[in-house]
Amino acid sequence: MTDMSLAADRPLNWNLLGSASPTPVFAQQLTSSDHAAAHGARVVALALPDVMRLRSSRMLQAMPGWGEVIALPDEERRTALQDDAVRDRLRTGLDAATSQGVAGMMQWDLVELPDGRSVASVAAERGTDAVDVLLDVVVPEQLPLTTVFPSLVPPMGVTDESWEARGEVWRDERVVLGGSDAGAHVDIMCHANYPSVVLGELVRKRHLFTLEEGVHQMTGVPAELFGLRDRGVIAEGAHADLVLFDPETVTSEPAEERHDLPGGALRLYAGAVGIEQVIVGGQTIVERGGLTGAQPGTLLRSGVDTDTVTVPGNHRGGARA
Repeated sequence: MTDMSLAADRPLNWNLLGSASPTPVFAQQLTSSDHAAAHGARVVALALPDVMRLRSSRMLQAMPGWGEVIALPDEERRTALQDDAVRDRLRTGLDAATSQGVAGMMQWDLVELPDGRSVASVAAERGTDAVDVLLDVVVPEQLPLTTVFPSLVPPMGVTDESWEARGEVWRDERVVLGGSDAGAHVDIMCHANYPSVVLGELVRKRHLFTLEEGVHQMTGVPAELFGLRDRGVIAEGAHADLVLFDPETVTSEPAEERHDLPGGALRLYAGAVGIEQVIVGGQTIVERGGLTGAQPGTLLRSGVDTDTVTVPGNHRGGARA
């Protein structure tokens, strides 16, 4: 990455900081930025400022024997789950999947039902185990599940201390908030809502950023990195791309399924609370939570809508784009 940055005379960003592995790797990954800086280059990491949330219902279908039961018509599926032999077979399948590593992400205290409660907490309330919750609550109605994993510090979980640890990373000058899979996993992940997560969870609830810092991290910082001309700031002559929100209420709603892709395919979607108005190029596209129908957005083109961003002090730069 250092060589690429130097050859192009451009800052280089890579996607995505952190890992769901059992070992924290972000500290080692960020040494790439230090190595680049020591050689006159600039390399920054993109990091999603949230925990990783995966739609895990499909993971159940990968368990030996589970897929055929889940695929049954509604009444047949509910009837099958009353059969002790079927339930025993599903338990055996889950055990087999766990031993093979397929169920490694099924940490029941981190797997949520649509109402936000974890499978483990529901099992505790019922005086049963997680498998019974899946067989009695989730599979009969084919409820979606969300698996929540810390995106940067996996072993630390989702405690207040782990949020603070992640906040330190997200505030690091070697890190830029953001990240994208270009929509490759819209059926199992939902992270397009990270701006409302930043404002609601990180700013208001956890105080990991001041309001000004949170806004700047999502606007001015990436605009400067990518050289977006007259964007990322509120200034006379700049593009009127604005979001008006209530800092006391802004937050993200839980992810939900929408079947509005071609062929009725599903995607995960999360609405926003407290967003009063969204303005693009001076035209209102969202007002009081509803779309107005206006579509003033335009494709940004290099050299037309951007300024060339080079690496200060780099004397090995290549051709300009």
